[in-house]
Amino acid sequence: MTDESGEVVFDQDCLPFGGDLAVVGDLEPLNDVDERYKYTGQREEVSIGLYYYGARYYDPEIARFITEDIYPGELGNPQSQNLYVYVMNNPLKYVDPSGNKSENPFIKSYNSFKEIGKGFWGGLEQRNEYKLDSTYDFFNWLSIGIIDGVWSGLKNRDEHRKDSIYDYANWLTMGTVDILNGAINPDDPYSAEHWLNSFGVASMIYGQCITTRFITSTT
Repeated sequence: MTDESGEVVFDQDCLPFGGDLAVVGDLEPLNDVDERYKYTGQREEVSIGLYYYGARYYDPEIARFITEDIYPGELGNPQSQNLYVYVMNNPLKYVDPSGNKSENPFIKSYNSFKEIGKGFWGGLEQRNEYKLDSTYDFFNWLSIGIIDGVWSGLKNRDEHRKDSIYDYANWLTMGTVDILNGAINPDDPYSAEHWLNSFGVASMIYGQCITTRFITSTT
């Protein structure tokens, strides 16, 4: 870890399952609220020596969670049926960001893209079925669902804009706050929602670049 001047202020090596390779003089990494984030970016509760993964606490000394996984595992994969084991005893290959089922990020991303494709195709079929029901449905079919997506998003954000400062900012920016948060700090990394939000951020950046280039070329 480095400070604003680029000087190294923290350098921690970890054992494969998260135990510290202690070095005399090392500093603990602290964030603005004094919570320690170390192994795989998770918060360490120093007072009890456990990492908090959202759904469960993890003990790096024994490479086990201290409570059972809600996911029962797969019949053809005995390793996945151990409800306490960490990432099927393979931390070099798998990640477990939530404390529940571990999953290879490439496989999870592949399944997410299939889910996105299936949802897109299902939407096309549904809009095609209702395209002649009304003028709204026809233009929604013509715009590949953009009208419905924009309208439902506007209504949802308007209903919740007074719930919190976050919701108000999200309403004010027409959902940009939600998209950025979903891409940078996802509840479920590599999920379909995470990828869709990431694509949304990429589209906004690309659109801004095109707009800037156009303005520059016309001035």
